Amino acid sequence: MVRQRFLVPPSLGSNPSTPAIFLLLLKLRRFPLKKQGTLLITRPCADSFSFAKKLKGTAWQLYMQPLLSITPRAFNPQRIQEFSDVIFTSKHAVIPCATYLNQNQRLWCVGEKTAKTCHDFGFHNIITGPGRGLGLRDEILELLKKENFSEEKPRFLHLSGENIMVDFEKGLFSHGISCDRIVVYQTNPMNTLRSTTLRVLLNETVTHITLFSLKSAQTLLALLNKYSIILPLKTELFVMSEAIASVFPKHIYHLIRDEDDILTFKF
Repeated sequence: MVRQRFLVPPSLGSNPSTPAIFLLLLKLRRFPLKKQGTLLITRPCADSFSFAKKLKGTAWQLYMQPLLSITPRAFNPQRIQEFSDVIFTSKHAVIPCATYLNQNQRLWCVGEKTAKTCHDFGFHNIITGPGRGLGLRDEILELLKKENFSEEKPRFLHLSGENIMVDFEKGLFSHGISCDRIVVYQTNPMNTLRSTTLRVLLNETVTHITLFSLKSAQTLLALLNKYSIILPLKTELFVMSEAIASVFPKHIYHLIRDEDDILTFKF
């Protein structure tokens, strides 16, 4: 059902026998609800399309500009079997590694999206932490305090991309917990902007931009400089950490846990 914007017309008609409310409703049908914001989605291509589907029919006018592409990295899959616990901070690490996991391993996931990817591959021994790495690290430490390690302490493995926001190796090791890391994918910055992105940025019609990683924020800044575009201060950012927001220190930002927070955003 199309939502309507209620505007009072200058005249309800000259026929006194016609119900005024009926004439009003006829005129209101000409005025569909205006978009409340223009959102530039910057996730990798497949993720951008998936998120755009969720936002279809909302008040957002959408533009997609992937800032990073994802490519797998070569790694030794046999090493994965050596660990009792595996940490995933992105679904992009789950996809190339799922074949080499076993059902006995405990999978620690940042956010519901990453956990769902593990579940879709048939795994059920999953612990889901908050949508940020620090929250998951604290949850791991809190749970381990309650466990009895009379036999053998768990060994953790962080499967990740080359850029990370939280160093689980150092964070867990400082509490006496063994943790290794294997890089299984890399993110490659885009070096051009789409023509539609250029147009809306130059016209200053973008009201909000999603930036879910530090590298994507740095890539956007580099592209803006390349095209000599100054991002208006009125443009607001959806970010997942203070570090990401610091790339654009003068802009208003909204700290989110994951993309679903944007679905409930109030203008």
